[in-house]
Order: sequence, then structure tokens, then C-alpha cells
Amino acid sequence: MDRLKEEAEWFRNLLNLSDKEPFALTKLADVKRDLVNIQTQRVDTKEMISMNRLQLFLDGMIDFERTLIAIGFSEAKQVMAYLWASVRFLLKSTNQTEKAFDNLLDTYELLGVKLMRVSEYTRLFCDVPETQEYLVNIYKDIQTFHSLAYKLFFTFRIKLWQKLHKPIWKDLKSTFDHIAASLALHAENIKKYGEPYRTTPGDISDSTVMVNPEEDIPKVLNGMHHYRAALNALNQKFEDAEKKRKTEMRTEVRNWISSSTKIEKLQEKFSEARICKGSGRWLFRSYRRVSQWLKDDGGKEMRNRDGEDNEDNRDSEEKECNQGNEGNNDNENNEGGEGTQSNENGESSENKAKKPKRKNKAKLSQSAIWLYGNRGFGKTILASLVVDEVESLKKRSLIPEDSKTYYFYCQEEDAELRTYLGILKGILHQMVKQDDYIVPLCHDKMTQGGCDHLSNADTAKSLIETIVQYNPRQYIIIDGLDECESTEIRQTAEFFTKLVDTCNYINQEHGQLRLMFMSQDLPEIKKYISEDDADDAIIPLKSTDNAEDIRAFVKKKLAGFGRNGETLGFNLSNEDRSQIESLVCRRSEDSFLYAHLAMESLGLHQTKGELLKEVKEESLPAELWKMYEKLLGNLKDRIEREKGGDRVWQKSKLLLGWLVCAKRPLKWHEMQAILSFDAQRAEVDFDNLMLKDNVRKYLGSLVHVLDGDHVRLIHTTAREFIVSSKYENKYIKQDRVQCQLTSLCLRYLSLPSFTKDYESSQRREHAKFGWFSFQDYACSKWYSHIDTFIRECSGMFVSGGSDEGEQQDFIAALQLFVEKHGEEIKTERHADLKPDDLKEFDKLPFYDNLLMVWNHIYTHQQSKDEERNKVGIPQIDSALAQNRTAVEEYKPNEIVSGERYIKDFYGLNLYKCRRTLCRYFYVGFDTDAARKSHDNRHDRPFPCEVKGCTSAPIGFSTNKDKDRHP
Repeated sequence: MDRLKEEAEWFRNLLNLSDKEPFALTKLADVKRDLVNIQTQRVDTKEMISMNRLQLFLDGMIDFERTLIAIGFSEAKQVMAYLWASVRFLLKSTNQTEKAFDNLLDTYELLGVKLMRVSEYTRLFCDVPETQEYLVNIYKDIQTFHSLAYKLFFTFRIKLWQKLHKPIWKDLKSTFDHIAASLALHAENIKKYGEPYRTTPGDISDSTVMVNPEEDIPKVLNGMHHYRAALNALNQKFEDAEKKRKTEMRTEVRNWISSSTKIEKLQEKFSEARICKGSGRWLFRSYRRVSQWLKDDGGKEMRNRDGEDNEDNRDSEEKECNQGNEGNNDNENNEGGEGTQSNENGESSENKAKKPKRKNKAKLSQSAIWLYGNRGFGKTILASLVVDEVESLKKRSLIPEDSKTYYFYCQEEDAELRTYLGILKGILHQMVKQDDYIVPLCHDKMTQGGCDHLSNADTAKSLIETIVQYNPRQYIIIDGLDECESTEIRQTAEFFTKLVDTCNYINQEHGQLRLMFMSQDLPEIKKYISEDDADDAIIPLKSTDNAEDIRAFVKKKLAGFGRNGETLGFNLSNEDRSQIESLVCRRSEDSFLYAHLAMESLGLHQTKGELLKEVKEESLPAELWKMYEKLLGNLKDRIEREKGGDRVWQKSKLLLGWLVCAKRPLKWHEMQAILSFDAQRAEVDFDNLMLKDNVRKYLGSLVHVLDGDHVRLIHTTAREFIVSSKYENKYIKQDRVQCQLTSLCLRYLSLPSFTKDYESSQRREHAKFGWFSFQDYACSKWYSHIDTFIRECSGMFVSGGSDEGEQQDFIAALQLFVEKHGEEIKTERHADLKPDDLKEFDKLPFYDNLLMVWNHIYTHQQSKDEERNKVGIPQIDSALAQNRTAVEEYKPNEIVSGERYIKDFYGLNLYKCRRTLCRYFYVGFDTDAARKSHDNRHDRPFPCEVKGCTSAPIGFSTNKDKDRHP
């Protein structure tokens, strides 16, 4: 029976330290006494419940214990103590929560029905010791159930398990059914092969048992062989089904959260950018508060010093819960409270920015810190270092091995990565990815909500508030909040600082949740850090902090200026290197970004003489924006030196302009589609016009490319340099690019492929050659470009301007668009349309066409959600659907022409959502089934009609759900 002792020890090791002794000392009498107390209490409070459901289980386990004693197992009482303790304490713990208590009794009834009187087969277990395996497996099954219940009801605080209980218990139902089936299998085989050894309570003695050892023992042993095979098959079938079920549930939840897929790719990219060993580690050496935040005991010393008594907090919480709190109410998640706070003078105003009050005396800085520094300092790279450092500390057991790390990188140019909801979804997605235990909680929220697509912040908040209480240690790092709008910053700072404060308040151990913001100096963050905490929680990064890192970076880059493979290099002397290093480091000050741009710019020179001339004349500009211009100039010079360089440079300017002015981030295959569109011949010619090199050939270090074809500018300052009127950018003219993109969309949508006369055979042929690569963008953004054109491009049409080419192209494109689609363009003037919007164009020859198209767009945008989710011109809508069907006939890896694959033209996700306002209109899915599942979410009868609402593209199942959503 060594295995039985091992099972008992396995269960003992699962227990909390404080529970080991009470569990080991529990007896059956303790269980009976507590059951009487529970029944008496329920009689007194008139809350009677059917306790008879427990009887079969108790009878079976009492019989089981007697059998262990009868076969001479010396540690029977000790082994059974852990089982009786589980019953006793689970009943006591759940008694105050009706649903949990009821579910527990139901499960005991489910298992009790399958238990048999094993005492009738005592002779079998004595005569054939191998059959004691049945007893071991029965005990193992029961304690497996108890281990699952113990984790839920004993690992977490009362309020937390009340929130988790419903979805977790529901998710465990399949496991409980499997345990019941396993118990039935044990009983079936004991009865089948142990019949010759059976004695019943009515037997006077064992003399009635007729056993023939020579025949019966081999039969029993052979039966054991079949039993093990059957048990293995049962377990394997359950494990396979459970794995499939959990995978499907996890996929459904992740699709529901629908977070950006770029976060982890950005982390990899930023980690790779740390090319120098030890880069950024000064952060841990120079700032003790950062090291404490990473490793220390979460403010325990500070708490003890201040004399805080968390036992009082916990006692009051348990008292509150025991007064009928059932959990599962989202209001419980708002433990921090909202409302108006008073300032030191007793004034109260929602409009005034006030410092929040601490709920406890422990320093927030032990759990939350905010590091800020100048633009271009390299803060994002530091944030990626912190993420990697947490993982390193975990591997070295310097922090708890079950610590979780969640991070988010805000990106101004990406709509998915610059909003409060986007941040919440990104953090929640990582939480679900790292821990399967919480997936049922999210799945339950998904199925009970009015919207299968996570589209409001309150739902995400409630889940995060629950999950952070579940994990013993977690780190949240949010970088780049300065790239978000002020409202998004305030919401993010408020929620996460309150979340930390709440965790510190309701837990004995501070530092369960550790938060780090990394950004520029922002008053929106400062508002949510109290004056008491400010000195410790706020860490301004000094301009000298990264000086050595910048120097090491410059030296590393200089090493690349030497001979390398077939490249001869610049053959720089030590003095040359020192001079370059000194100049770049001096001009960089604290800007890592400047150093990067400077070294990239210098590296573009073709000869040593050119390089040293620039260095010796110290012509590197001091301002960052001039450094961008210098880099672009050197990139231009390098490209134009090559054969056909002028044409390549023109392509480079086009690509950069499109990246900056596009209405959403473009993928490389979409940019290739623009280049491959021959507007004059009205055709898409990937075969002859597609660029053979990747985007870095044309834009160098100004961009980085993420997996999945995503092209990103190196830094948000690059966009600012190009589009801001305060910088005299001589390479990219924003209004000209906007005009070009508008003309491009109009001409593309005027192709025969978007008319009624397009032959189906021609459509199939064109599909495989990439003709429809640009349709997702053009169909969903053409009206946005018209809007931008009206607002920003009127100055191009003044007499004597230098943009005559763009002028004539737009006029022709607009005329062509009206000719192709004029019959379906609304001509009746919308009552609310303001002609003044077009007053700058009213003297121009194309005014009537522009007014007609603008009136159509305005009318379309005032329509209901269902209509706004269309292109707005029926024959384009129809053509779009047919074109997509033609593309879906192919596979991404299918070769269609020479070395060209379908994915070269359309990416990997060929199945797209039909609604233009949905992000999956262009993101798409890799299977038709995934697309259909998503489409079902759109088919809701109650859409939100508030313009700009993130829930509008999906809608709601009931009018009540629509009315109550934020």
C-alpha cells in the first residue's frame, strides 16, 4: 500500500502550510460534529437544504476506511484524515455561500452514487494483494476531486473564490463526470472479478466463501490486466476530449478579446535592438527603487514600520462576505470606489485634479513606479529590458517562479495600440495566454454578455480586477502612454494605480501587483500618484543616465563600419573612430534616437573621405528633426548613386509618404499593390511593377518590419517631422501625398473590376495575379481621403502652384469615378450638408463633381450602422464581395505565377469580414469557419447608433444590453 501513502502525501503537499496540521488531525467524528452544527444553524436561520445528498458518499467512505483497517493497513487513519478534513473544511467554507454549498453537495451525490461497499471484498484484497490497486485508485479519484475543490475554496480569499466559483465549477463539471465514471469502472471490475471472494453483512462467517485459489487468482490477475487497460483508455479519452475542449475555449476567448497581435512581436523587436551587452542595466544599479520594485517583499518592511494591521482588514472583509455576499456581481470589482475626493482645504470638485488618498500606509512606490524621460531617451528599450529582467529573475528563482509578466507598448501610429480599451485588452490577452485556470472566468463573461466581442472597457476592467487577485505575484509594464490622447492616458493611469492600491488594501502581502509606467513627463499620470508617494514612486530619468550606453552603442555601430565579408569598410583609424564617437555622443546628449539616426546617416556615405568631411566639419545637426532630414538626404544620395537610383528614390519618397499619410497602418503587400497599379493603363501589374527588394532597401533604418508584413516607422517623431508644418521638410509634402492617395483610391475603384460588366472568368484570372490586393484599403478609406483632401489640399489649387501634376491627376480621377459610378451616387442634397465645407473649391472646374461625391459621402455617413458598414456604392459593394470570393478559391501558399505565391499579394488571411468599419475587414481570418463565427457576432438586432462607439460594428443581442453599455 505504498502507493496509497504516496497519494496521501501528494495531497498533503498541495495544502497551504497553515492547513497541514489541521488536516492531518481530522477524524470522522469531527466531520459528523460539524455537520450537526451546520444543520442546526440552517434550522435556526430557516435556510434548510437537502443534506441527504452527502449520505451515500459518507457511507461509502466510512466503509472504505473500515476496509483499510481490516486488511491491516497501519496508516489507514492518517491517510483518511486528509479525506475527512477535505469534506469537513469544504462544507464549512462553502456553507455561507448558498450556490457553492449546493454545488458541493451535488458533486458529493454524483460521486457517492458510484461508490460501492468495498468491505464486502475484504477477502479479495487480503488474498490477492495486487487488487489493493482498486482501493488506491478509489482514494486517488476522491482526492483528485478534493484537490480541485481545495484550490478554489482554500487558495483564494472569500470574495475572490465567490467570483471564480461559478465559472470554474461549471468548467470542472466534465472532470467530475469523469471521476464518477472512473469510480464506476473500479466498482464494476471489483464486482466482476471479486465475486468468488465476496462476503455480505448477512454472512455469519467467511466459511461461506468458496474460493479455488488455483482457478480464481489467475482470473483475478487477468482481470486486473483488462481493468488497467480499460482505465487507461477511459483516462486517455477524457484527456483528449478535455484538451480539445480547453483549446477551443481558449481560442474562443482570445478571439473574443481580439487584442492586437503585435505586442509580443514588438517586445522581440525591442529586445533585439539592445545590441550592446549590459545595455540599460544602469537602471537597476542607479535606481534602488526599481530594484526594490523588481525583487523586494512588496513593502512589507514599510508596512511593519508604519504599524499597519492587515488582519483587521481581512477580518472585516470576511465579516462582510459572511453577511450574504454571493460574488459574481461586477460591482464587487470596484473596491477602490469612484466618486469625488476632497482636497486638503476640504474643497470638492469633479473638475479639479486631486491627488488620490491612500487606503493604507504602505508606500505605493513598493508596488507602482513611474519612470519618465525625454523623447528619444530610449525608454521603450528600457521597458523591454525590464520585461526580460523579470523573466530572468524568475528563472533564477530570485522572485516567485509563478510570477506573471504583462506588458504593453503604446504606438501613436496604430489605432489598436493607443487607446485605453486597447491597453486593457492587451493585458487581458496576456493574462489568458499565461494561465488556463482563468479562461473559464473570461468564457463565462463572454457567453453571458450582450456582445461576443470585447468592445467596452468595463468588462475588461472587471476581469482584470479579478485576475490580479488570483495570481500571487504579477508585473505590469506599460510603455509610451505619451503616444495616446489625454483622455486615454487619464483612464489608464487612474485604473491601474487604483488597481494596485486595491490589491495592497485587500491582501496581507503588498506587492502582489507591481505596476510600471514608462513615458515622457505627463501631468495625467502625476495626478493619480499621491503627494505622500510622489518622492518614491516617481523617478525622473537623468540626462546622464544613458551616456555610457550611447557611447557603447556608437562604438558597436562603428565596428560595423569596418571590413565585413565582401564589404571593404571605411578603414578608419583609432583617431577617426574617437572623433566620430565624441561628436555623436556630444550631439546626442540623452537621445538614443539621435545617436541611432546619426550612425545610420553616417553609415550611408560611400567613401571614407565623405564620412570624415562631415565629421570634421561637425555638420551633424543638433536638432532631432534636422537629423531626420540629414538621414533622408544621405539616404537619397546613397540611392541615387546606384544605377537607376533616381527612380528608386522616387519610390522611396512615395513609400514614406504613404506610410505617414495612410488612414491605417499599411502592410507591405498593400504598398506593393499601390506601386503595381498602373493608373494610366487601368491595370494592376504585379509581375512587372512589383519591387523585388524589401522595404528597408528603400527606407533603410526609418522603418522596422514586424512579422505579418506590418511596416512601422522607427519612432513617432518621424511622423511628426514629416507632417508637422513647423518643420520645413523638403522631401515629403503632406498635402501632395494626401492628394495622390485620394486620386489613387478613386482611380482604383474605377477599374472594371468594380463595375457590373466585369466577367467572372476575368475576375478569377485577375485574382491570382493580385488585382484585388488594394481593395480592402480603397473600399474602406476612400471617403476618409476625400474628407482629408477637402480639409487640407485646397492650397494646392491656387494659380501658379507647383503641384500641377497632382492637380490634373485628381481632376481626372474624380471625373473618372463619377463617370463609372455616377448613376449610384446620391444627387439629392442632404439637408444638413454645409456647402461652406467646399467654399475653397467653389470657383474650380471640378467643384460640381466634388460636391456631388461629398454630398453622397455625407449622406452615407449619416445612415444607420448597417448602411455605414458598406462601401456606399452598390456596384462596388457587389464587386468587392465577388472579388473576395474569387481570392478565397486559392490558398496562401499556392504558387500562381513562377515564384509568386498568393500570400505575396494578399497576405495569409484570405477570409475577411464584410463590414468596412470592423478591423477584421482588413485583418481577416485564416479559415472560413473563423470568419463565419465572427460574422455571427455582427448579426445582432440592436446596434449602437452613437457615432464613434466601438461597439457599433457588432451590436447587441437585446435592447437592454444596448442601453446599459457605456
